[in-house]
Amino acid sequence: MQYRHLQSDEISQGIALVQQVFANSVQNKLSSEAVSSFENFLDDHSQELIWLGAFDDTLKGIAAYTPETYHVSLLFVRQEDSHQGIGTGLLSYIKKEAGDDYVQKITVNALLSSAAFYQTCGFEKAGVPTDAGGMQVQLMECLLGSRYLGRKYTVEIDQPYGSLHPYLPDLELACNAGYILLHGRNKQEIWQDACVYGPQEPLATFTGIVIGIIYRRDEEKTRWILSSGIQYDHQDVIAAIAGLEQDSDIRIQWL
Repeated sequence: MQYRHLQSDEISQGIALVQQVFANSVQNKLSSEAVSSFENFLDDHSQELIWLGAFDDTLKGIAAYTPETYHVSLLFVRQEDSHQGIGTGLLSYIKKEAGDDYVQKITVNALLSSAAFYQTCGFEKAGVPTDAGGMQVQLMECLLGSRYLGRKYTVEIDQPYGSLHPYLPDLELACNAGYILLHGRNKQEIWQDACVYGPQEPLATFTGIVIGIIYRRDEEKTRWILSSGIQYDHQDVIAAIAGLEQDSDIRIQWL
């Protein structure tokens, strides 16, 4: 099976596959409001998405995602080609592209009947089911940042230890914070947020090991926690970074 981007003249073929599979296996399970909402989404947003295809002799399945956020909007496989790992393969392709661009979380609003499939592909439920266009969906996320844990990077500090919080001027930062300059697939520059655990003095730069990835519930961007070594206390780290993230709903993936 070959997985690749659809060319511009192939997107209409991808849309036709979506419409066929939707009509044959999904539409009769949804309300008229939900069907109309889905059709409107295809009409209004199909050209804004990145389209991927699974090809053998013909197009077997497609996936489409939003380029800025890597939110998976569409994943459809022809009924006669189901249960052959095509959907899993398409998601793996998206994960690889996201990783190459240092994107550390991809999301999907899964129909409740599809949630178990996404869980087998490494997604986790985020919150409770909600209504979207007349459909009950479950927001699910797949965390990809673990590949950076244990790696060494250099942080350029622009919020030194003891400086005032940029948005909460009465709060002094209990750690150094800044960014790591990275380069994505097409050589584009990426500024990865980072903070430093350990030194209790202002720094200009810091080279250390990534010991944690901070994920924010409603944002794609993450913040990396770096330290000089791998010996640390979770609660001590959390206390040091609390001022930076106190307005965010976060979770931390640890080394």
